[in-house]
Amino acid sequence: TKREAAPLFLIGESFGTWRAAGAAEKLVEHGVPVAGMVLVSGGIPLGDMPDRNRTRALTLPNRTATAFALGKLPAELEKSRAAALLQSQDFADQVYAPALADPTALDAGKREEVALELARLQGLDPKLIDRTTLWVSPRDFRKGLLASEGKTLDIFDMRKTAPSVDAAADEKLALEWFRKRLGYVGGSYAGIESAALPVGENWAYDQSPITRESLARAMAGEGPPSASRPWTLTAMQKAPKLRTFVATGIYDSLNGCASNLVTVAALPPEVAERFTMRCYEGGHMMYEEPGTDVVFNSDIAAFLSGGKRE
Repeated sequence: TKREAAPLFLIGESFGTWRAAGAAEKLVEHGVPVAGMVLVSGGIPLGDMPDRNRTRALTLPNRTATAFALGKLPAELEKSRAAALLQSQDFADQVYAPALADPTALDAGKREEVALELARLQGLDPKLIDRTTLWVSPRDFRKGLLASEGKTLDIFDMRKTAPSVDAAADEKLALEWFRKRLGYVGGSYAGIESAALPVGENWAYDQSPITRESLARAMAGEGPPSASRPWTLTAMQKAPKLRTFVATGIYDSLNGCASNLVTVAALPPEVAERFTMRCYEGGHMMYEEPGTDVVFNSDIAAFLSGGKRE
């Protein structure tokens, strides 16, 4: 073995990014040197960020890329993905983020203008844009883009599709199975015939308190039911040589490439400079994408060895 002196790296994927960052913070606090973290498809555990509207807005390029891949953008945007993504990111940062922060500050004409551009950049029917909030949740985007074809986009790779779920039909089938096939005729079934049970309502994630608003965001596809703690920032501040690699897939509904970039840019410079940011052609599991797997492996190897691949 004799590997006690080898550099220690913690790697986490999806919710595992919280575990990696939380463990790194604890190890650093106990004097155990941590060389780095690799955070794959889970964002950056930094606590509840002060400008949620900007990070929300900057998930737009992921949706533009998805609509492009599925041929749902207007003809002028389908000519060049690079140009479409640049338009999407500029609009998200300069127009959409301020509009999301305070939609009521816009008059009806400006709000309509923003809504129509949002529909255009997402390939959506303009009717799906809420004129009051100007927000389309990840769940609503996945359900809405191919609604006319009876399809829903996959959570982890939005290029993939499945038939849209008919909740009422599924509930009817479940009741027929329980009542007729299995013979359970008494009582009522929670969530179908009576109110749903508050399953998980008091679950503790060792994080920020879960509120009605944060739970609603989670149900709408915006990640866990509350923010993380600032594990990543604390660990990197206490360990000045600790580096962090962040990997994101452009077709992932749970993360945003541009969102991660602005999040890191807002950190103290001495911390931000130790991040390596990568956006990959693929979804939540981008390393399964042919071609991307080679690039991903090369990037990880360079990061672990202390090198830098641009």
